[in-house]
Amino acid sequence: MTSPAPGWYDDAHGSLRWWDGAQWTAHVQALPAPAAQAPSEPAPDAAADFAAQFEQTSPAVPPIPTGPGAGVGMPPYAGALGTAPSDPQQFPQAPPPPKSKMWIVWVVIGVVVLAVIGGAVAFAIAIFSQFSAPSGNGAEGPDQEAAVAAVYQHDIAWQTANCDDFEEATTSAYRDDTGFVDCDDFVEQAEYFLETTSDYEVTVTDVEQDGDVIIVETTETYLTSVDGDGEPLESPEAISEDYQYTIVDDAGTWRIDAWD
Repeated sequence: MTSPAPGWYDDAHGSLRWWDGAQWTAHVQALPAPAAQAPSEPAPDAAADFAAQFEQTSPAVPPIPTGPGAGVGMPPYAGALGTAPSDPQQFPQAPPPPKSKMWIVWVVIGVVVLAVIGGAVAFAIAIFSQFSAPSGNGAEGPDQEAAVAAVYQHDIAWQTANCDDFEEATTSAYRDDTGFVDCDDFVEQAEYFLETTSDYEVTVTDVEQDGDVIIVETTETYLTSVDGDGEPLESPEAISEDYQYTIVDDAGTWRIDAWD
């Protein structure tokens, strides 16, 4: 006996099912819609024709499976064809989304910000300490402390070639007397000072006030690499000198007005 040719056949359940020439498959499709106009004569029963043909040619073809576990060659499936499984656990679980590593970036940024803030605070403290009169310098009261601070700011200006600090610590009369009216002249001389001098230290030895004038005496030590004529020395020479600064109230700020 020969089997029916592969094709779509009415499965008697309201759908067309694919016969592969040997057995029923799981592939189904809807029956074609009926023609818009009424047929002139009854359409033949395709299922009955197929059943009659099938009985005449191959009675061994198995029936369409109707329940779980029934039928040979048809893969098991959950629920009716065309519907989703009722048990959500039958679907494969989607993998969890990858964990974001942005927190590492934020931690690094936080550390950098804290480091910058800490450095700024340390720098501010250092600058404040440089411009503040050290304790035990003999100064009494805020005016004398401000006068001593002006001396130390003057020293810092020379050791950093900073014209702003130099002008802040001195009066215009002092700059006229020393010849450093122009910032470029001061910076040039300060840079030469840095090249030829090292280990410069200022020690305040006495502070005296007479009204609006404060006298600050210092002992200043350093190493120089040149002699009095500017000629290089074979080895640095230690120098210790005593100076006297005259500090005056200049528009509400204590500044150096003379230096001997």
